[in-house]
Amino acid sequence: MAGTPAAAACLDGAAQRAAIAAGQVVRPAEVRRAAGGELLDLSLCDEGGRLVYIAIVLRPDGAVKRVVFDARSGAAIRGR
Repeated sequence: MAGTPAAAACLDGAAQRAAIAAGQVVRPAEVRRAAGGELLDLSLCDEGGRLVYIAIVLRPDGAVKRVVFDARSGAAIRGR
């Protein structure tokens, strides 16, 4: 995904499905509900040993924001 930090290596589809099935991360639907707007893009990435969801969100005011969520808890950690 363009715009992700160099330190974040995003997982491919098979690795994402495996992490979700193993219960290592919350399901993408939980992140979608917490996004605070329309989810335009979502990637599951390893950021220095920590799994994060990197979301591109269209806010109700028309602003496009990059929000990073802790993949284990689903809580926003940056970009709100």
